[in-house]
This record gives sequence, C-alpha cells and structure tokens, in this order.
Amino acid sequence: MSKLGFTCYGPELKKEVILVANNDTFLKGLLKKWEKTREPIRPSESELHFYESFVTKISGLENPEMLILGATPELRDMGIKYGMKPVCADIEKPIWETMKHFMKEQGEEELILCDWLELPEDRKFDLILGDGPFNMLAEEKGDPFFESVAKVTKDDGLIVQRIITFNDKLTLEDFKRAVRDFRGNHSELSLYANTVFLANSIGKSTYPHLTQLEIFEQVLSKYLTKDELDEVIPNLLPIKINLPSRTDLKAMLEKHFVLEQVRESKGPGYWDTTAQYVARKKL
Repeated sequence: MSKLGFTCYGPELKKEVILVANNDTFLKGLLKKWEKTREPIRPSESELHFYESFVTKISGLENPEMLILGATPELRDMGIKYGMKPVCADIEKPIWETMKHFMKEQGEEELILCDWLELPEDRKFDLILGDGPFNMLAEEKGDPFFESVAKVTKDDGLIVQRIITFNDKLTLEDFKRAVRDFRGNHSELSLYANTVFLANSIGKSTYPHLTQLEIFEQVLSKYLTKDELDEVIPNLLPIKINLPSRTDLKAMLEKHFVLEQVRESKGPGYWDTTAQYVARKKL
C-alpha cells in the first residue's frame, strides 16, 4: 500500500485502498489543505443554497432521514441545522472524523461504514446528497452506483448529486490560455482550483490512460513554473477521474431514477463541466 491517503473503488465491487487514510501525516495534511480549498473542489455558496433548499423541504416531515455519500462537512451541517441527525456513508472513518473539524454546527451524527456500491438495504432515506462521490468511482461502476443508491431511497425520496462530466470542447489551448489568464489577473482561486476540472476533460479526450496526477506531471507540467507545480501537484489524485458524457450519465441515472432538474454550476474553475442533478426514485 501507498502511504498517501485516498480511497477509490476497484473493479470488483470492493474498495481498493490506494492511500492510507488512518495515516496521521496524511490526516494532518488533509486538514491543512482543506482549510485553503474552495470552489469548485468544495461546493460554492450557490451550490450549497441549492442543496439546502431540499434539506429544508424534508425537515418538515415526520422523522426525516437524510443520507450523505461521503463526509462533506457543509452537508452535515445542514442536517444538524434543521434538526436532523445526518447519516454519512463512507469506508473511511478517520476522514469522516477529520472533516468534523470544518463543521460549524454541533449535534448527533451517524456513520455507516460501507462501500457506496453496497449500501445497507434495510435503511431508507427521504433525501440522499452527494458532492462528487460518483466521480471517485471506477468508470464501470457508474450504473451499480445508481442502482445501490436507488435501493436505499424511499419511494417518494429524492437524490441531489453534484457530478462532473466530460466537456469535449476543452483542449490544451484552453489550458495554456487559462494559465496565462491566471498569471495576469491574480485570481482569488488557486491555479489548481482554476484548472483541475479543465485538465480532467483534456485528459479524458486525449490521455485516457493517465491518472489526474499523471496528466499534470507528464503533459501539463511543461506549461507551468516550478512554483506553480509545487502548488498544484500535492492536491492531485493518483486515479483516473470518472468523467462520463452528459448523455451517458443521463442514461445511467434514468435506469433507476426520474431526472427532475439539472442545475448548472457556474463560475471560475467549472469550465461547463459540473451540475447538480435532482432525481426521484423510479417506481
């Protein structure tokens, strides 16, 4: 095993731990990095308001049940804010505990230690939120992901998932232009935040065999200074990000859900790749 600290899912419905999440050095580094991280890696204010509109709706139900796929602190805060006990599903308790550091609300929570592809079917939820879990899965696990999520969604329940998709219009020229603009405009976003979603799509179209980290190291590094690389490289993941086309994502989703709304995420760093998908369980 590597000693870096990230978990993804392998090809046989079993987690493949390629980094060690209970490594103290990794967890301290995660705290330090997350404090500096903002949108589009973390949800923006407008994206959070959209999530919250659905949390507000279920808060009036009798004994509302909300599930979060992952450990996103902002989503956990929402559940507590509206009087619920947020339930998270993840396979890494140390990361769930570490992300508590970034929460503003205090209250009872629950963690279900499980693979997202093997959610416990004896639990059913009114609302299932996720800020990018789909993109962490191996490409062939997209359909099993939605099948698993559907099994734990109540018959009248909703899912709201932020998902990054492939933008086939983005090219290497866009990356070079983005770097030039970043250097000239002194953006509030880091170079990493400005370009990583762009780089994901470039990798998908031209270098599909490379991981996110390898795309920068082997292809994009020639366009960056040493200082810029030193800022970007520590934030990158040594996995291939799962980037379906919008058409393929819709087809997978609609096998198990009725798609009700797609809210596009706008602003620097998004590159027309990201949206929040609202869907109701298909009966």
